[in-house]
Amino acid sequence: MNKCQPQSFMVVMCIFTLSTGFTDFFVKENVYEKTQNVISDIQKTTLPSVEITGFESKELSEYKPYHFVSDDSDPFSVKAFVEEVGRIQSAENSDSCEGDECGDGPPAPHAPFFLENYSLDQLAMTGTLSSPTKGKIALIMTPDSGIVNAAVGEYIGRQNGLIIAINREVMIIQEKYRTAQGWQNRNASLPLIRN
Repeated sequence: MNKCQPQSFMVVMCIFTLSTGFTDFFVKENVYEKTQNVISDIQKTTLPSVEITGFESKELSEYKPYHFVSDDSDPFSVKAFVEEVGRIQSAENSDSCEGDECGDGPPAPHAPFFLENYSLDQLAMTGTLSSPTKGKIALIMTPDSGIVNAAVGEYIGRQNGLIIAINREVMIIQEKYRTAQGWQNRNASLPLIRN
């Protein structure tokens, strides 16, 4: 046993020495210093590209702030000249008309027609027919009710649209709009859609 003891002691000492040596190797060098060395090496070896394409380098002028100087405490308050312009414009608009006597006259009172439930952009003219009593009749396709017929003198659309003409290619509608100057007429059309 005595002979083995020195050998085991030697093994333990070798292991201790080796482990201490490796530990000293890793612990002696400071991690912060090692990181700084890596960063400085990267900065020394990395250079900006000489050929940069795609933009021009422009010299920026120095920013010079603007100092607002005024007698008023609030730069956003309404000034007197703005109020004056407002009075002039309201005087110009004094020809606006509240009643129905101005403009092209109000829409004629009538019983509501089925096609007045839709705006014109929801409707499409798909064809025409000739009737001995009503003349030309337009075939109008609605989004949910299929094909509905319409004749001159009937109303269509949501803007008091009176059908004033129907031919093979197009239907002409006179709509009435309410403006500041009273009721105004505007013609619209519903062209034939070919499938």
